[in-house]
Amino acid sequence: MIGSLGGHLGRTSDGDVGITVMWRGLMRLHEDVEMLRAHRFVLNPSNSS
Repeated sequence: MIGSLGGHLGRTSDGDVGITVMWRGLMRLHEDVEMLRAHRFVLNPSNSS
């Protein structure tokens, strides 16, 4: 799943997911989580944890 976030298409001829693709996937996941946290804060600033 992380590999697909990083751009791995998962075709049979693509081979294994590499470290660069995994890094991109983890960075994308991190950005998405931060965006959700910011969105939740905007909707309810009193619950900022």
